[in-house]
Formats: sequence, structure tokens, C-alpha cells
Amino acid sequence: MDNPQFTEDRPLIIVIEAEPVARHAHKAFVPKGSKKAIVTKTSDDVFYQNLARTAAAAQCRKQGLQFPLDGYVQIKIDFVRTAPAGLKKDEKAWIERGNWLGDNQKTDYDNLSKNLLDGLEGMAVTNDARIQGVHAINKWIGRKPITYVRLWTAPERPMRVMPELLRNLW
Repeated sequence: MDNPQFTEDRPLIIVIEAEPVARHAHKAFVPKGSKKAIVTKTSDDVFYQNLARTAAAAQCRKQGLQFPLDGYVQIKIDFVRTAPAGLKKDEKAWIERGNWLGDNQKTDYDNLSKNLLDGLEGMAVTNDARIQGVHAINKWIGRKPITYVRLWTAPERPMRVMPELLRNLW
């Protein structure tokens, strides 16, 4: 059975009902007498990645899809996080007006999306090299933490920058 073509108007939607977790810096070391490095991950990273895999598998099964999906994909992500405890009055007002209260790397788009995409790899997509683009990643404060992922099929060949444009840049 072939998987249907998902479009931006009709994407595959994956919902992860948990606080989004930004990927932490991985630590690597080479044990004495070994030639291979060991890379460590935090338990938060692994837990969130497993949640993403489970949610993707459940959605694929629900729609009768074979997974991982084959081909190139594009992704749009909305991260909804709960407000941190112990906010000052002016910080709460800032958030209530729809602004995002940043806390450096913990809420960095890049780190939030890396952890999610690592979790989807091998389940929703064959590998992250097949992801052509991650679009409009939004971060919101809400009452309930949740991540909405919209995934759709991209053109078979990745988009390429025209050579003359590259020449003009250099």
C-alpha cells in the first residue's frame, strides 16, 4: 500500500502532549584504552525523543500509513510551553500580551527543533537529511504544554541555489 501524498493544506499532523525539551549539549569522552568515543545524552532528551517517536507511530498507524514515510518532507512546528514558575508581575504581563519570555538556550528554536527532529527520525521520516525545510517554528505560552507537528511531502529533488546566484554572493 502506497502512502498518500501530504500537502501543506492537508499535512500529516503529529501531536506530542508534553513540555517541549530543547536538546542539551552532548558530552563525549574516550575511555582509557579505547579508540571509540562515547557520546552521552540527557534523560530529558531521550524521553522527549521517545514521546515524538511514539506519537508519530500512533498517527501513522491510525491513518494506515507505512512508516517511516519515504521521500523528502517539509515540516512546520508549533511549540506550546507552560509559563515558568516564579515569574515577576511585569514578566507575566509580557507573556499575557502574547510575547515570548526567552531563557537563552532552553528555548532556542534550534535546540527545540533538533530534539524533536531526532525523535521523528526513523519513524516519521527515514532520516533528517530528507527534511528539506522546517517552517515557521512558533513558541507560545499556554495552559497545557503540547507540540504540533505538520509534515508534508516536498518535491522529489531538493531545491538547489542557482549557480549564478552563488557567483554573485562570492
